[in-house]
Amino acid sequence: MLRNQFDMRFHKVKRVAFKGNSERSLVVRQQCAKKMLELFEKGFKIINIDESWINELDFARRKWHNRCESNSLPKKNVNPRLSLLAAIDTDGRVFIALTTSNTTSEVICLFVSQLVELLEEESPGFR
Repeated sequence: MLRNQFDMRFHKVKRVAFKGNSERSLVVRQQCAKKMLELFEKGFKIINIDESWINELDFARRKWHNRCESNSLPKKNVNPRLSLLAAIDTDGRVFIALTTSNTTSEVICLFVSQLVELLEEESPGFR
């Protein structure tokens, strides 16, 4: 059965020990870099997409207040989170989307589909 390329699921991340410098990880990174260089030499455009966020948007540590008012702030403000989706290609072009919502699979699919639409408009048949 074929699956839709944008059929993603959102699950809780399982925390594991960092293995970035294990022998296996080093070999996998080396193989990936070799493949990327081969594709780049053939003229392929490679686009890397990643997401991040900033949980705290209020960096106030002091505030002005009247003498009769409290100068306290809630320990955990309920503010929207600033989410960032970024794509960079091998030509150095950067594509960015900022939202104040959680990054769901639907948000990522929307970003990717709009990016593909833009790239297709600039260079029909770019794939």
